[in-house]
Amino acid sequence: MKKTHSNFSRRDMLAMCASMSATFAAMWLTKPHLAFADTAIQSEIAPEAQPYHELITRLADIIIPKTDTPGAIEAGVPQFLQTILKDWYSLSERQKLLDDLANFDDLAQKSGNRRFLDAPKDVQYEIVKHVDESGQIPSFADIKAFTVFGFYTSEVGANQLDYTPVPGVFKPCTPVTPKTRAAMIQGIG
Repeated sequence: MKKTHSNFSRRDMLAMCASMSATFAAMWLTKPHLAFADTAIQSEIAPEAQPYHELITRLADIIIPKTDTPGAIEAGVPQFLQTILKDWYSLSERQKLLDDLANFDDLAQKSGNRRFLDAPKDVQYEIVKHVDESGQIPSFADIKAFTVFGFYTSEVGANQLDYTPVPGVFKPCTPVTPKTRAAMIQGIG
C-alpha cells in the first residue's frame, strides 16, 4: 500500500487556525450587536439612567459642540452613550458612572445653588473644564472618550475627518526596475 502525504504545510495549518480564530472572535464580538438589535425596540435607555439622559446629552454637546460643523447631538452621540450604558456596562459599572454624574449637580450647587442643567452655559463650561483638568469625577474621562469615539465613528463625524482610507494612487502592473525595486525593498517610493 502506497503511503500518501498531504500537501499541507505547517504554515498552511497555522494560517487555517488563525483564520478560524478570527472567525470565532468576530462572531463573539458581534453577539452584543445582535442582542441590541433584539432589545432596541423595548427601550433605548437603561431605566436607572433615565434621569441622567438630559445631563449626558448636555455633556456630549459641551465636549463636541455644534459649530459650522455638526456636533455630538447631530451625530447621535447621546444615543450611543445610552447604548454603551445599557448594553455594554455591567450593572455595577453603570451605577458607578451614574453616581459620578450626580456630582455635576453638587459642583453646580457649590457655584450658585442650582442643578447643573439649570446653570448658565458659561458656568456649565467652567464646571466641565474643572472636572476635566482635575479628574474630580473619574467617570468623566470615560464619557469624554466615548463621546469622541461615538462622534468619529458615526457617519456625521466620519464625514468631518476628510479621511482617505487608501492614500496615494494605485498603479497596478508597475514594471520592476532597479530603481523601483530598491524603493520597494526600502518601503519608500
